[in-house]
This record gives sequence, structure tokens and C-alpha cells, in this order.
Amino acid sequence: MKKRCLASALLVSTALAQPTPNGDVYISNACDHPLTLAVSWEDPLDGWRTEGWWEFAPSETGRLSSEDGQIRTENGFLYVYGEATDGSGVVWEAENADFRENIDGASYNMVEIELVAEDDGSWILPMRCEGL
Repeated sequence: MKKRCLASALLVSTALAQPTPNGDVYISNACDHPLTLAVSWEDPLDGWRTEGWWEFAPSETGRLSSEDGQIRTENGFLYVYGEATDGSGVVWEAENADFRENIDGASYNMVEIELVAEDDGSWILPMRCEGL
């Protein structure tokens, strides 16, 4: 059985954070499940790009790198599709197909998620399991 982490459970408030242009993107797995994810981001030089798959253990934080180097963005939003790799059925996906991407021959409903701006100019995306 699939357990969904809906977009509303993933939005992160950045009321006091100001976006810093051209920041590195980090993922923090704040969930108790290992996960794999695909990301769509706005590259400052190449426009919107989509790549996958990155894997993160519970409590792991890591910087995202693409085929041609570090993922960086000036945009405070990413689109993400993710799923737990431990058989728990946890999945991060949108309920609608407003932003649908094809990755490795399959189609995924990507969730729009607001990034948190860090003081050093980087962005962090905490992947949470609340609401399951």
C-alpha cells in the first residue's frame, strides 16, 4: 500500500529567509526511511532541467550534483518526486498532474516544494514524512 506525503506536508516556511542567488542545493532526509528522488530545478544558465535518481539514508544530508556538475539555482522552488526504498510504500508525489515529468521512460507527478535559504547562500530541502 502506498503512503503519500502530500505537497502541503512538504512546504517549508521561509518567512525570515531571503533567497540568495545561485546557491548550491542540498537535500536533508528528515524522514525515518531511506529515499530515492528525482528533481526538477531552474538552472541559472540552462533553464528548467530534470534529473534523477539520488539516494539518501535516514538523517543524511548531501549536495545534489548533476551529470555536468553541481546543481545550483536562483529559484526558491524545486519540483520533486521521491519514494522510500525500504518497501514501506512512502512516496512524495503530487495528487494532480500540474507538473508531470518523464524520467527514464516513466512519468511522475512532481511536488512543488519551497527551499530554505541558508546564510552561506545555499538552499536546503528537508524531506519530511509528516502526515503519513
